[in-house]
Amino acid sequence: MYGWYVWLTRRIATSEPNQQPADSASPGRPLVLNPTQEAMANNTGVSYAARGEYDKAIRHFRMAVSQKDDYLPGWKNLLAALVEAERWPEALQAAEKAEELHPLRLELRSENPPAPSKS
Repeated sequence: MYGWYVWLTRRIATSEPNQQPADSASPGRPLVLNPTQEAMANNTGVSYAARGEYDKAIRHFRMAVSQKDDYLPGWKNLLAALVEAERWPEALQAAEKAEELHPLRLELRSENPPAPSKS
């Protein structure tokens, strides 16, 4: 239904008026988008979370990470929704998985660093 809109939008975005977008299947045919199952579940969860429906959001984020265990956006969104729902033990598990997939590099700094010692 919206294929013509995607094609038209991409057509307008190209620099040359008669140039076909490079990733289009063929001239005159719309660009077909094929999002992954985990991305669709994640996006649905984001919609629910934005409305404050955290239980539904959590269900969809869990679907996303069950489709692809190393799907970092799903784990991060699951963590955020669990925190908002104050489900702390589950949030800790999600945080550990997100940390495993993308180690956080935290640099701890003191506002008043110690003075260099004179040797």
